[in-house]
Order: sequence, then structure tokens, then C-alpha cells
Amino acid sequence: MQHLFSRPMIVLVLSIFSTLAFADQKICQDALDIYKGFRIQELNDPQLATFMEKESIPAPKGTSFSPNEYVILKKDPSGTWQQDVLGRYNRKSNTIDRLYIDKNNIKSMFNGTKPRNIEQRMYMDLLMDPAIHIVTVFGTTGSGKTMLGTAAGLSLTRGATKTFPTFYAIKSLPKVGNTDHLGFTKGGVSEKLHDYFLSYVDALTSIDSKIKPTPGMFSTDFMKLAYNIDYAIVDHFRGRTLNDAYILVDEAQNFPREEMRTIITRPGDHTKLVIMGDPKNQIDIGGNYQTNYFRRIATSNSYVDANDVGHIFLPKSERGRIATLGSNAIDELEAEDIDQRNRH
Repeated sequence: MQHLFSRPMIVLVLSIFSTLAFADQKICQDALDIYKGFRIQELNDPQLATFMEKESIPAPKGTSFSPNEYVILKKDPSGTWQQDVLGRYNRKSNTIDRLYIDKNNIKSMFNGTKPRNIEQRMYMDLLMDPAIHIVTVFGTTGSGKTMLGTAAGLSLTRGATKTFPTFYAIKSLPKVGNTDHLGFTKGGVSEKLHDYFLSYVDALTSIDSKIKPTPGMFSTDFMKLAYNIDYAIVDHFRGRTLNDAYILVDEAQNFPREEMRTIITRPGDHTKLVIMGDPKNQIDIGGNYQTNYFRRIATSNSYVDANDVGHIFLPKSERGRIATLGSNAIDELEAEDIDQRNRH
């Protein structure tokens, strides 16, 4: 097991596809009416055969797609086709184009990181596509938002797929009154930030299990020494322009309006901005899904209708059976609450 050594610089800031049989995968539907970034489209046997042969079909008439929206092409119930296949809408040609793992660079994810479900495949495609400059992702706890976002950042800032010289990742901090909670905790900066960055340590050690922090090491020191990752808080970026960078934003549902504005207006030339959060289940700053600023930004017309922006919803927890049962229980209760509100 390796511990501390020199690595290329990454900066961390606080505050398909081949022919795939998806018929056995349950496509989760959210109880809330949100833009998921994908839909299911039924095709008859001749249409599916044409799609498999030409790897593209015209978008069905009378159907409106958003740029880069994913389409799970399922056989018509009366058809005989045995497989569902995945495509992505191309606004320029008004077609649904077939996606492949090798053609979308997913095999080049850092340390062989692979998706565990169909929604993660879509997420990884957006992360690794150089034509996509902004990615927004909603996901339940344990859905892989942080791990895959971090793996993509490592992939795009080092090695054969190096695209950006710098990796910024931003995470929200709790507030006490009008002041960052950071100032009320003991110790120096590394000690103050330790607990908030443990999620990144979890992601990094899951991606590369050979490298572990030494006992007693602060999370930010581990990221600096093992991966040459630096960090700061959102206030440190006011007035700055972030060029030539992969920018990862975590826990975005907990950023107030002012900080979210700071984050999304920092990118300059040659950047990729990835914003992750769970505005459905984990809002800690008050408000609800409908009023959450991250949710409103991600589903705004400016983002949804842009050709270089992609969005995806990750509904499944992949953390383990216990976490999955907990996530399913929460979804069940929320569906009951929504049903009761609709009845009244």
C-alpha cells in the first residue's frame, strides 16, 4: 500500500455504448416532476432494426427533446426485439444517435472506474464528452455522483486523457448566522476542513484502494500529498476567472443563491463545470425542492436548451444493501406524502 508521494497538480475548492441489454434494469421514475435528462421511447421492430443498422434514426415526429437528452429505446410490447439500446439526442441533425462505450471514452476513466447502472453510464458519457462544457446531476445518497465526478476529474487532468491542467472541486459549508461555520471550529485550515472533505477521501480510496491516508492525517493533507490537490472556500474565488480547468461542485443543493451565483459565473475559457447535488432529499439550508436554487439553475431554460450542457438524474443508491433499503424507504414515504397532498 502506498501513502505519500508526488503527483500532478489538481486543485480542490470547498464551499454507449455497445449493444447493451437493459431490459433487466429497472428504470426508476421520480415521484417529483423533474427533468431527468433521459426518457424511454418505444420503437417497433423495423425502427429498432434501422437504428441498429444505421446507428441513428430521425427523432420521432411530434416529440420534443432537449439537447443531449438520453433516450432508452425499448421495443414495442407487441414486437419481438429482445434488447433495449441507448441513444442521445443530437439537436443539430434532429436525430437520436447510438452511443458506444469505446467511442465515448468511458473505458479511459481513471483506474478503470466503471458505471454500475444505466444512469451512471449516461453520467459518465457527459463527464467524458469534450463537447459538453456543463454537467448538472441530481442524485440520491450513494448514487455515485461524487465518485464518478472525481474519477472523471482525475481522468481529465492526468495521463493519456489529460485535457485540463487544473481540477477545482467546490463543496458547500454550513453556516452559523451570516458567517461560515468554518470560523467557529478549532485548529488550522486543514483541521477545520477535515470533516467536510472526508467524502472526497472516500471517493479517492474507492477509486484507487492502493493509496490510503496515514493514521491521523487530515483529509485535505491527504489529497494534497497523494494527489497534489489544493483547496479553498467559495469566498476565495469572488472576482476570479477560472481558465483551463475541470470544476467539480458537490452538495450544490446547500449553496445559497449568492454562492451559487459566484460558482457558476467563475468559469472562463476551456473549462468543464460539473455541478452535483440532491435537491430532493438533502437540503440543509431551508426551503424545498421547488425553491432550491440549484434545482432552479439546473432546470432553467438557459441550461436545458444549451447545446453544450447535459443533465442526468441518478435515482439508484449503489452504496450497499443497507443504504439502498434506506433510500427506497425514503422514496416510498415521499411518494405517499405526494399522493396525500394531491388528494387534498
